[in-house]
Amino acid sequence: MNYFDKLEKEYIGIDCNVKISLFEYNLIWKIGENEIRFIYKINDNKFDSSDIDKNIDIYKEYDWIDWQNIYSYLGTNKIEFDLMDLTLKINVLLNYYGHENIFGSCYYPLTFKDILRYRIDFK
Repeated sequence: MNYFDKLEKEYIGIDCNVKISLFEYNLIWKIGENEIRFIYKINDNKFDSSDIDKNIDIYKEYDWIDWQNIYSYLGTNKIEFDLMDLTLKINVLLNYYGHENIFGSCYYPLTFKDILRYRIDFK
């Protein structure tokens, strides 16, 4: 099995097609035992990854966010937002605030080939 097959088999995204999720929606993820690995697109051919604890308190971690703006953006409220899966919450925040605000700065972005080679293995 090559790396891209492994990526398609082990990662998921907003779209049922992992390639579309990564290249058009800019984000895919894999849920591990204790963390979720997010692989995200920075620009045309640059990517990075970030691991987030599955038990994160999203309101404490992102205490600077104006949550009312997020609820309005989604057309929802806090109760409905809290019912969403963490991966979908991160996706919403990424779309609204951008990768630097959600995952931090990326000083050494990777090519897609490097992501496939070095970052997809995760437990």
